[in-house]
Amino acid sequence: MAIVEFLKAILVRVTAALSFRAISSLSFSDITSYGRYKRRLRRRLSEMPFLYQEIKLSSDSDYVELKLITKSDDKYSFKKGSSSGFGEIKFQEYKKAIVFGFGGYGKSTLFRNQVLRSIEWKGLKKFLFGEKILPVFVALKTVKIGQEHPILDAIQSSDPYLKGGAGVRRLVHASRRGTLRVYLDGYDEMPYIGGFDQIKKELEIILGEGGEGSRYGLRKTSDLGQRDLIAKRPREYNALRQARVYLSTRKEFFDFYPLDHDRDVQHWVVLGIGDRRAELVEKVFEKFRGKGNAAKPMNLDAEFFLQEMTIRGGEEIVKMSHSPLFLTVMCVVYIAQKSAGKDLEVFSYGARQLISTFIDLLIKGLDEYKSREITYSSSSEAMRQRRSLFPEEKREFLRYLAFRYYAESLSIFSEEDLNEKARKYVTNYSCSKNSDEIIRGLKSVDPTANIVKQIISSGLLVVVDKRESQRLFDFPHKRFRETLAVEYFDDDERVREIIRMAGNSAYFEIITSFVSQAERSGEVLRAIAEKARSGEGDGLGSLIGEILTAVSPKKAKIFLSDLLSGAEAKKICALPLSILDFMPPYDYTPDIIISRFERELISGDADGVIFWSVIAYRVDPVKSVETVKKLNPVTVGIHRYAALYLTVQNSLFDEVGLATFEGLMKIASKNDLERQFLVAIYDAHYSRLDAEKKLLFDSAVSNVRDNELSIFYDFLSLHYSGNLVPKAFRSEIESIKYFWRFRKIWFDR
Repeated sequence: MAIVEFLKAILVRVTAALSFRAISSLSFSDITSYGRYKRRLRRRLSEMPFLYQEIKLSSDSDYVELKLITKSDDKYSFKKGSSSGFGEIKFQEYKKAIVFGFGGYGKSTLFRNQVLRSIEWKGLKKFLFGEKILPVFVALKTVKIGQEHPILDAIQSSDPYLKGGAGVRRLVHASRRGTLRVYLDGYDEMPYIGGFDQIKKELEIILGEGGEGSRYGLRKTSDLGQRDLIAKRPREYNALRQARVYLSTRKEFFDFYPLDHDRDVQHWVVLGIGDRRAELVEKVFEKFRGKGNAAKPMNLDAEFFLQEMTIRGGEEIVKMSHSPLFLTVMCVVYIAQKSAGKDLEVFSYGARQLISTFIDLLIKGLDEYKSREITYSSSSEAMRQRRSLFPEEKREFLRYLAFRYYAESLSIFSEEDLNEKARKYVTNYSCSKNSDEIIRGLKSVDPTANIVKQIISSGLLVVVDKRESQRLFDFPHKRFRETLAVEYFDDDERVREIIRMAGNSAYFEIITSFVSQAERSGEVLRAIAEKARSGEGDGLGSLIGEILTAVSPKKAKIFLSDLLSGAEAKKICALPLSILDFMPPYDYTPDIIISRFERELISGDADGVIFWSVIAYRVDPVKSVETVKKLNPVTVGIHRYAALYLTVQNSLFDEVGLATFEGLMKIASKNDLERQFLVAIYDAHYSRLDAEKKLLFDSAVSNVRDNELSIFYDFLSLHYSGNLVPKAFRSEIESIKYFWRFRKIWFDR
């Protein structure tokens, strides 16, 4: 008994000590300010609707788990057997990740749901002993790019709790405890204002390399620009480097604006809702049941809806149904058509027509289709009655607004901005007979008469963030913005403007959307191909890569034909050679291509040899091999042969390998300097050679001194920076620089 009493006494003392420590570590002011922060954060996220404010789908209670998989480290293929749901991925297991996904597949909703889950506190036990998680959510479209520390400033300005010295202390304290979680949503949605250099530096600091003893430590960066940033605000950046950080983006955007990051940063891919479509359909239908006369309610069945979609719809509509955005839009359009007694045309729509029809419904008003139990966000019956006025004028203004988004590199609008743009549009561009009434409404103190407030009330402009009580707006999703901008430019006069802007990177996104959706896409594609052939326009290579990714295979084939026909090698080779990934085999006249390849081998430059050798082999493998074998190595020259060899060694057409190798040996045997140069190339590729080629290689290397080989090896490892190369070799080396540019773009993707 004495032992039992002794143990009970010890337990009481330990419990009391732990309770005292837990309570004393939380001052009353900390508890209350953190509680207010959580409430403000929850309210802020609740004002960011999943799609349309009055459908009232919550990122918390109405959330449907997404299908997530882990992307392999070096390729865009995915590991088999990867986790298929949020619960298995567990953000807690990994401190940093980049989340990829197509537009509308739920990346933003996933992040919002994660934030809301992390601020749930249940019970006294969790209050006293659980983690006090500090989640931070930043919509990157709201970041002010012109600032020196854009992301850091956005984090601190997101809430009073994080501002000033007290905010810095809270960030640092939470990062040291391992409870700081930062969600950076929409790397691909930031406005393009002359580039992303500052944003990229900050993101690369936050996702930077770890040091000893920690997977995400604070090892000094070698980048001078990053070191300067860190030196100015070291506590904040070190806190973010130790925090859990998650970044979302579209994959194609990340391809063109990649970020260097720690090797332990995970790459996840959101694949939509997978086999949980019925769950989301049921949640949407529930918001609309009870429409109209209570004695004749609308019959909405999720399983029947999905069956009809599978039977009536094509491959495209079924694929789109895995996107939460498109599935929700489908449901609303389906309900509208069903309630009006129309044929269910929704299942025959493509992406653009689906969004366009949904925009029409929002402009004209969805009130008649919704249950009487749904509460409206508008403050009065007058607003509900007036928000469906001027439908044509509203649609034209929204098209204009989407165009200005790209023209001015905008990402968000304040209500004041929207009023000014509406006034400018109606005054200068609109031909409507209602223009005077619309202008009076914009000046009126009556909010129900204001066309901007009517559009906001209809759900076509939604709150994306708040800055010091100022609400910031954007379209419900970028697919809405793209659809409206495409409609704006799909005009005989305006299409010429989009062609003129083909070299302006701020327009790349809308040009890519236009050529994949608009009726006049062929005209724009031909004009871009002509610009590329004539060498016009900086940055066309990136645009062409995006276009080939976005358009249909048929359009890609036609576009490539236009691009290659009559083009000069130097001008074509200024484009990223990765466009060859879209090169379909056997689509061009073989004799013309083989003749061009032979001409490049005899008199072209290194880029031309690489470019046309790939095309030649895809068009006619046999003739391309014969062409290489019959040529005189001395005529071809070492640099063109070396270019061809690099192509061969990367397994594009191995049949040419030995012939190219022998040709290089014949040239190298006549000139000691060229042999040394050649040895450097082979040294970088030695592990790829088979036994027979290694014997030839070894005989060529035998006369080269170790120190010379070492110099070339160091040079290769630095990607031909030129710093370690003797002057005597620099002219030879300059001509081979571009091989490595090609290799980096083409083979290390």
